[in-house]
Amino acid sequence: MKYIPMRVRASADMVRLELRTLEEYCIHGEIFFAGRIKNFQKEFNKDPKSWDIDHAVDMRNELETHLDYSNYFGLLMAFSSLERFLDRLYSQTKYTATKPALRDAMLERGGWLKVDDYRKFLKALGIDLTAARYKWHEIVKLNAFRDAIAHQGGAVTGDNENRLKHYKYKKGDWLNVTIDDVRKSIKLVQETVELLTTDYLKALRKKRLIRGR
Repeated sequence: MKYIPMRVRASADMVRLELRTLEEYCIHGEIFFAGRIKNFQKEFNKDPKSWDIDHAVDMRNELETHLDYSNYFGLLMAFSSLERFLDRLYSQTKYTATKPALRDAMLERGGWLKVDDYRKFLKALGIDLTAARYKWHEIVKLNAFRDAIAHQGGAVTGDNENRLKHYKYKKGDWLNVTIDDVRKSIKLVQETVELLTTDYLKALRKKRLIRGR
């Protein structure tokens, strides 16, 4: 049990490194593709009549799609870091749950858990992800966007419309994700992981499963 704090903090440190690398990567992507769009527009504006309009539109759309994909990737990976951290906490607790004090926190279902499953698991430990300090609604939004990107390529369809209509999207729309959205998501995940690290270890101390800091 004495190694639990070290493992949890190591997992949090791993997330911090992942997010730092992710933010730098996405900023480079923003600069690169936004620069290409700017250069293309500059060339087009020099002599619009010399361009085939359909070809010009296709080129512009292609560059904008590259930029969209860069930002989509940022959201995917930010959520991935959060999800894997939650899985590490759950796995750690499952290993420790031979102790009666943690058995109630284990869920009956197996396999990869959903975000709401982790919410229930943590609630059983005395950690409320819906408390204001955790920004639960933003976590739910990030999860909804991640699923739409991973499963529908960022399109709003009949399969995800109900989840996305709360964010003013309708069927046929495409998710509008900017580099600012990516950075906000990275910050959200970082803050959530830091809070969970503190609260999870505090919960185990309260159950007298670990000692010290």
